[in-house]
Amino acid sequence: MNLKIIKAGICDSIQDCGRHGFQYMGINPGGAIDMFSMRTVNLLAGNSEYAPVIEMSFPAASVFFDAPAIIAIGGADFSATLNGKPVPLFHPVKTGTNSTLKFEQWKEGRWCYLAVNGMMGAEKWLGSYSTHTKINAGGWKGRLLKKGDIIPFTDLAPVQDVDDKKQEVLKWKAVPFYDSAPADEIFVLPGNEWDYITDEGKLIFQEQLFSVSRTSDRMGYTLEGAAVSINMPCELISSVVDFGTIQLLPGGQMIVLMAGHQTTGGYPRIAHVIKAHRTKIAQLKEDKPLRFKITDIQTAEDLLLKQEHHLTILKNGCSMMWADYFKK
Repeated sequence: MNLKIIKAGICDSIQDCGRHGFQYMGINPGGAIDMFSMRTVNLLAGNSEYAPVIEMSFPAASVFFDAPAIIAIGGADFSATLNGKPVPLFHPVKTGTNSTLKFEQWKEGRWCYLAVNGMMGAEKWLGSYSTHTKINAGGWKGRLLKKGDIIPFTDLAPVQDVDDKKQEVLKWKAVPFYDSAPADEIFVLPGNEWDYITDEGKLIFQEQLFSVSRTSDRMGYTLEGAAVSINMPCELISSVVDFGTIQLLPGGQMIVLMAGHQTTGGYPRIAHVIKAHRTKIAQLKEDKPLRFKITDIQTAEDLLLKQEHHLTILKNGCSMMWADYFKK
């Protein structure tokens, strides 16, 4: 089965869980910016949860399937249609031969994920299929997807063609992960340079609303809002940073480093978004308000364990549903 890009999106690429263990060489992990959604759609499509997927922002690509396939879409809602019929998020769906998947209109979120059952014929580099556009490695020719790209898939699940509706939505789905925190509240841990901030700056950080600027990208989300002041001007030796590190820029504005972040940085690291809330901040569209809440290591670990437990239940459930489905 081949997947063909018949219309390119503005920032669509192949991503997986990223390449780890090479930051000492200046190579960042990369990978999907919303790892939770990526893992979820993979499980729904019958793949390993860490298999490569297509990550899309809006406007997104239009793709053509030349043979039957099992797909799942999740993350942001871009009003997906298959041959003109709506496709629900976080459901496994069977496509027919010569089917066209489009994303018609932005509704919610920032990054959408398409998982296709089978082994994607992408380039693996340093143990990962994730696209590294800075050095043109991994993914599909080390670049964003373009019109005319044809991506092969092998080792597909044995599915028959569907009827003339060209789509079959299977009966199971993934339920949302329950997070008791408000949708606009992002939990953070204090960073190495937290105490560089003035008392007034700490109040602004914790009590004021911020929003993601339109200049944001996979490397980092620049925040708009009240300036956060520090006790004195400072120059730092570049130190290790990670996905979720919040750096304080000159002038008091902040940037949250995302999946495409650099490996080191010289700006004060005032806080870090907890791992379980990376999905929340990743999916924030421009101008959507957010607020930060200082938490502790125990809370961060408990939320991450709950999220992993949610995925384990989904993995076990999908395994049973697929086994039952293929017995028919």
